[in-house]
Amino acid sequence: MRDSASDTNPNDGAGLVDLELASPRRHDRHAVTALMIELTVLCVFLLAAWFWQDSLRARDVALEGARRACEAEGVQLLDWTVAVKKIRLGRDEDGRRGLQRTYEFEFSDTGNNRIGGSITVIGRHMLALHLPVIAAPHSNVIRLH
Repeated sequence: MRDSASDTNPNDGAGLVDLELASPRRHDRHAVTALMIELTVLCVFLLAAWFWQDSLRARDVALEGARRACEAEGVQLLDWTVAVKKIRLGRDEDGRRGLQRTYEFEFSDTGNNRIGGSITVIGRHMLALHLPVIAAPHSNVIRLH
């Protein structure tokens, strides 16, 4: 004679109850992990979009600064473009941290040569501009003072 209370049948409902109690915890952990992964991916995409937009604004500031500097010096900005050379963390005049970008560009004083210059911006503000000194062309004219 078998005692039904002491007999443990794997097909009884008792084993299923234990699995059902453990199952929601396991599903909750997987759901939280999946949610964290989705939020991380979303944050990465938002950060990339911000970086792209900020880089476009900084490039426009650098291009406008290079254009104005070349115009003031009477030289020609070549290709109407600037190329990023270096990106790093820096501080602006007020001491706030930001991405400091250095751009290179080329200009010409005669139309037959290319001279490199650089401009450094942080955010929407120009920090530094470097235009090499251009030697005056040799002339047969002697100036008397």
